[in-house]
Amino acid sequence: MNTLFRFVFLRALPLVQQPELRSASATELADIAKQITSTAQDRYTHHLERLERSRLAPSAGTPSASVPETTTLDERSQTHVRLASWALGAYRTLYPLLSNDEERTLRVVRQGFGVQGDSTPQSVSLLQRLMVRFRLFLARDPRRARLMLAERFVADLGPLFEARWAPTRHPEAHDVLLIHRCLYEEIFRLEGVPKLLSLFCAMDRANFVDLSQFTLEPGLAYATKRQACRFDFGPAKLS
Repeated sequence: MNTLFRFVFLRALPLVQQPELRSASATELADIAKQITSTAQDRYTHHLERLERSRLAPSAGTPSASVPETTTLDERSQTHVRLASWALGAYRTLYPLLSNDEERTLRVVRQGFGVQGDSTPQSVSLLQRLMVRFRLFLARDPRRARLMLAERFVADLGPLFEARWAPTRHPEAHDVLLIHRCLYEEIFRLEGVPKLLSLFCAMDRANFVDLSQFTLEPGLAYATKRQACRFDFGPAKLS
């Protein structure tokens, strides 16, 4: 697990602000950090192995001899699994320590990622936001500029997400990206903690915080009537 991320993440968790941990000693807090790290590593290993087994399983009609020998997921997928595992490690460790208070535990975990309420995550730096604004301001074709941002986002998702652009043939259509499979949703659903998904939805919104017409409808997060997540980048035809 990434040492730098571990350091920043654990320091960002507001542990001593919680009534149950306010009087915890440095040793006790260090033990909590070790437990979070250990649990995160365990879930990371578990889900990597699960995904590799699924990826390498021969499809119907495919001879087993044709299955590739490599068992290493691509770096982007590993990063997504790692981030989800840190969220799980923190949640699993802190939930019993915070009086089994689900909502408060979720808030604490979100703060570890720099997300507080509906505000823009602190992980989105001022420099990053200024660069996006500058690029959009100078763009001769604003639509193309925002779609380039979206295309980079899709590329960063990696092969274990299923993303498709909705048709834009209708004159009033919007540029809409539909996520039919989300690795975070899959992991948190299997772990029985689907509410952790909202953390990563907030981080996705932050990627496009400076696109005035951008909206995100997290359809996969719904307990019933699940549907694709809808990333709406605004009108396909600019007036």
